[in-house]
Amino acid sequence: MATSRLLFFQTLYSPSLVVNMQTNGAAVAQSPAILSPVLRYQGGSALLTPGGAYTSIQERYYRVQVTSTTNGSFGGTRYRWSDTDGATWNEQGVTPQPGAPKLLNHGISITFTAGGILPEFVLGDTWWFKVVYPFGLWASLDGSRNTEWRSGVVHNGGTLSWDMDFGVPARPTALYLMDHNFPTLSQILLTASNAGFGGTPSFVHQAPWSSGQILSFFTPPASYRYWRLLLSNFSGVSWPYFRVSEVFLGNWHAFSKNFLVEFSRPQRRLAAVGQNLRYGVGPGSLSGDDLEVTWSRMPAVDQVLLEELWAYTNRPDIGVQRPFAFMPYDGDPGWWHLFHWVNDHERQFGPSFRYSNAMSLQEVVRSRA
Repeated sequence: MATSRLLFFQTLYSPSLVVNMQTNGAAVAQSPAILSPVLRYQGGSALLTPGGAYTSIQERYYRVQVTSTTNGSFGGTRYRWSDTDGATWNEQGVTPQPGAPKLLNHGISITFTAGGILPEFVLGDTWWFKVVYPFGLWASLDGSRNTEWRSGVVHNGGTLSWDMDFGVPARPTALYLMDHNFPTLSQILLTASNAGFGGTPSFVHQAPWSSGQILSFFTPPASYRYWRLLLSNFSGVSWPYFRVSEVFLGNWHAFSKNFLVEFSRPQRRLAAVGQNLRYGVGPGSLSGDDLEVTWSRMPAVDQVLLEELWAYTNRPDIGVQRPFAFMPYDGDPGWWHLFHWVNDHERQFGPSFRYSNAMSLQEVVRSRA
């Protein structure tokens, strides 16, 4: 039987990560973006219409706001605009020009049209619109297989390149591409370097193609800052788009034993106070709760790996806590018992009932990998 492995620590969650898409061979990096309807908060009659062909791979939230006006006319008005919904302002003190497109950035422009009734503008008039990618790059990094990234058309011989700058050297050892539609005659290359994306890479790994899911393990000789994922179409025909629901580029742990799903499932009437379990009632359980308790015997080396894993996945802010406990196995020094308990109270936490979330081992692992 193969050794159990857990994908662990998604490198692509790095806060310093910068991803850019490059193409060659007439490939289109991204499926088309969509401009949302304009949301208006205004007292003036002027109309704002966004347009253009978006060139960035990230979704952006634009805000345009009137900051001063002397008489409500075009010539007497000034506005500012932001592509971060006002967190920062890209340009200020701009004079609106009726009927003349104003280029903002990334191919997006706005056009003001006179409403014909004064005032055309009132101080504080604001317009919002968003550039949305239904199948954007970040849909492949959101932890959900219900969303997916899609490219545009990839002609025969075309290549899509995900250029990933982690800001600091990183050393992932596993690549997992989920729910893909790559043709059989495609090539999946992963390269890395500390000298940017140009020139000869220091590390090259070709992941073997498999239908639907691609999982590949590798051992880079060092840590590298610049990583590149190259997806090429050699099928002989144009491919309407490449698709991936989730991309994992990170590390893995191998265990010395294989873990089964259903170890044993006795039910007991238990109540939890702090970190202690006991029979019967408790402050958070007036009559006791039916908890399912599972356990597994493991060597100490696996216990250390699992402790590290669950310390990493202990995320109360996203509804993940650790209903697990490790206890030494008295009958055989060096071995441990893992206990896991759940009940029917899903995601209900409180100071007196700590472990009241229905959660499986698979869910905890999947929450980060």
